[in-house]
Amino acid sequence: MASLVRIAVAVALVASLGAFLAHHPPAWLRAQVDRARAAQDPFAADLAPSSSCKGSSDSAAQERTMVCLLDWARAQHGLKPLRVVYQLNRSSMLKALAIVDCGEFSHTPCGKPFSATFDAVGYQGATSTTYAENIAWGAGPAGSPRVVVSGWLNSPHHRENLLSPTWVEQGVAVLPVARFLGAKDVEVWVSEFGVRR
Repeated sequence: MASLVRIAVAVALVASLGAFLAHHPPAWLRAQVDRARAAQDPFAADLAPSSSCKGSSDSAAQERTMVCLLDWARAQHGLKPLRVVYQLNRSSMLKALAIVDCGEFSHTPCGKPFSATFDAVGYQGATSTTYAENIAWGAGPAGSPRVVVSGWLNSPHHRENLLSPTWVEQGVAVLPVARFLGAKDVEVWVSEFGVRR
């Protein structure tokens, strides 16, 4: 009986250690996983090194990191950085709020037209306006700017938006929420691109 108790305790300890490491991997293991992912990622060269686009946990710093990562990726393809404009920052935040309020991860949350947030902030040129957006969400580390940009680079449609030579302006927004679509501690991202003539 005592040996069964020892076995049960050992199994419980191993399971607890495994669960702890899964949620809090040591730095050497995270670095090894990051290297393995980068080796398998055909767009890893388009993602700025961590030292170039440093982030922090507050929303304004995360948004600056996102702009840095987007401009870095564009530069790898000979494209100029995009000017950050208030209207697209505001439109991005309105879209993030609509996504969360409607509980619907969509470019048209609650059935509103895609153009609704662009129109709401008056993003228009004298003769023509063209725009596009990328959206993403992730819980915990999956919502970080680097992970989100890596995901966009590995998605043909999102990469096409990000690397289009058409754009001259951009705006980004991150909306941290406690819960979204059943996940906790979520970051909802919207990145918008545009040109006004």
